[in-house]
Amino acid sequence: MTDPSTIEEMKKRQVPPQGPLFGWRPRDFSIEPTPVFWAGWIIRLTLVLLFIPQVQETLFIPFMRETLLHPSFDPWSAFIAAGGPGNAFPYGVVMYIAHAPSVAAGMALDAATGGDLFTRLGFSASLLAADYALFVVLCRLFEDRQRYVAWFYWLSPIVIYTTYYHGQTDIVPVAFLGGALLALRHHWAKAAGVLLACAISAKFSMALAAPFLLLYAINNRQFRPKGPLFLLTAATATAMLQIPVLLSPGAQAMIFLSPEVDRLYRFVLPIGEGHQLYLFFIGYAAAVYAAFAVGRINFDLLFALLGVGFLTVLTLAPAAPGWFIWSVPFLVFYQLREESRGRAALLVGAYATLFVVEQFLLATGARAPLLGLDLTAPFAERLGDFERPLSMIVTLRTLAGVMIAASLYRRGVASNDFFRLSRKPVAIGIAGDSGSGKDTLARALENLFSPNSVISLSGDDYHRFERGAPMWQILTHLDPRANDLKALTVDVQTLLAERAISQRHYDHGTGRFTPFRRMRGNDVVMVSGLHTFYSTSLREMFDATVFLDMDDALRRRLKIRRDVGDRGYDLAAVVAAIDRRASDRERYIQPQMTRSDLVFSLSPVDKTGLDAASMEAPGPLKLSVRWRDATDFADLARCLIGLCGVRLDQHPPGMDGFVEFDVEGEIDADDIRLIIRKLAPEADDLLGPEPAWENGLLGVMQLIVIIHLIRRTRQRRVRD
Repeated sequence: MTDPSTIEEMKKRQVPPQGPLFGWRPRDFSIEPTPVFWAGWIIRLTLVLLFIPQVQETLFIPFMRETLLHPSFDPWSAFIAAGGPGNAFPYGVVMYIAHAPSVAAGMALDAATGGDLFTRLGFSASLLAADYALFVVLCRLFEDRQRYVAWFYWLSPIVIYTTYYHGQTDIVPVAFLGGALLALRHHWAKAAGVLLACAISAKFSMALAAPFLLLYAINNRQFRPKGPLFLLTAATATAMLQIPVLLSPGAQAMIFLSPEVDRLYRFVLPIGEGHQLYLFFIGYAAAVYAAFAVGRINFDLLFALLGVGFLTVLTLAPAAPGWFIWSVPFLVFYQLREESRGRAALLVGAYATLFVVEQFLLATGARAPLLGLDLTAPFAERLGDFERPLSMIVTLRTLAGVMIAASLYRRGVASNDFFRLSRKPVAIGIAGDSGSGKDTLARALENLFSPNSVISLSGDDYHRFERGAPMWQILTHLDPRANDLKALTVDVQTLLAERAISQRHYDHGTGRFTPFRRMRGNDVVMVSGLHTFYSTSLREMFDATVFLDMDDALRRRLKIRRDVGDRGYDLAAVVAAIDRRASDRERYIQPQMTRSDLVFSLSPVDKTGLDAASMEAPGPLKLSVRWRDATDFADLARCLIGLCGVRLDQHPPGMDGFVEFDVEGEIDADDIRLIIRKLAPEADDLLGPEPAWENGLLGVMQLIVIIHLIRRTRQRRVRD
């Protein structure tokens, strides 16, 4: 149930509007300040001011200082030539650029003050910036769970320990990878490609994520049209950013021959005669194959598969402390998506605690000059024989990681293909009298989906005769015999089987049929017409059945406006046709209303003085809804009243299983977007990246149809 107290909170969480930077405005990088938010900042700043991590003091900062004091096109080789250690900076161009401005500013301040404090703070400032950027990205990825993201990420022991006590810089490439995922979700193909290339350049290990993103670009139908652009951009940007590394012997030695690379070969399985299997490569290949084998991939499954992939690396290789940061965004996802959030939080908390204890024992630490402490040596060196307890800690941490990976995969596969599109497309049927708004609603629904994911059939295309044919003197368009309903039924069956059909189109401008054209099946099949639910066999193919009704005077007025104004028909002929069809309307069209899941009826708020023959637009309208098995009505009513401020009146309930209510008022499309995200987050798997929600009552109809469709899908999944 939707808590009314969350309505104002929902209003603050608008979808990011289009702006100058990949669709973002400056305010979209801000986070609502909460006690948890400030606590995270206090912890980070305290650690930055008190502790000097050994790896930063002996490796990273000397490398940055030396290469900034003596600039070179090849800072890696120049640093080694100057006598620096060969493992000082095993990172690429983007990592260097990320740290250079703040470190250079710190060096300038140190030159003026005669110390070295500001250089160190400058290096930490770039880590804080990347850390905050990743926090913002996660908040935008999980817009309606920002409060939990603050707990699960901003207070993550893994991030805080590894970045600000141990001193690793992996937060930078992970922030770029998170940005790439956010761009993928919004279908910003170029931005996603560039950000992925930046992640790989910052730390080459991020290339481990590339196969999963490649499979998403290929196997996600909504993103597939932009897949080539994403892949081309990522490949081009990666090649350009790797050129300095490929031309630098020093960079190649630091990056590709570093001790971190050797870790991948340490877990082996002997197979005799001096041969051995490298378990890391087998496990990682299995994770990639699992992603390939599932076929269609939605965004949740992509997140889950990336988490499984990175956790596999941490399990099958003696991972460096910085590697564990790779898994943090996916641990956040796991805690947000798991049905038992408390149990998930306990498991991740145990995993993080065991990791921190393990690293305190095994990894180098930091100095705290203000406290007079030197904690740089691993604690295990002071404990003597501690092998068995340490092995137990590593075992338990590994076990927790395996459990999380298994749950991630299970949850990801369960959420993937929520609408079972790999088995059968979603089918939406719309019926109603001529001029009732069928085409308007059909177009509005089409605009919610990706342009390449919908195929639409119009009942008019199945008229048996062209305009002027003698049979129209005997039959009206409302008579089922005037329409080839068998052909319509066969075509819908064929499309739902994901096979192609040959179909012609009825041109209302000429009254003639166009030549036959070949049409292929797609994720969504939309059918609108006069007789969509006349046949039981056809009606039962639809996942959602919608009937459009309308106040008679209003319907006549809108039909006259359309046929005379848009289609150029004679006014007298239009009025005569309406009158002649009245009996067929009652006989063939209106009975379909009782066979529909949803009935939308439009009527004027003020019926006095409504002139059916007027060409003027009607005044304010009221929407009456009749909804079968409307279990979501209470939540929807709360949101419409509390968020949109509309007037909603529910009729007394009957025994027929329908809920009936009336809606009046001005409704904004942004409010409807918030409601669908709150009530039906699964809609992201079906709708396009930027669904065009309508203002007003048409938007309410869109909203109810999608909510109903998702509920029907849930019911079907339970039955299956």
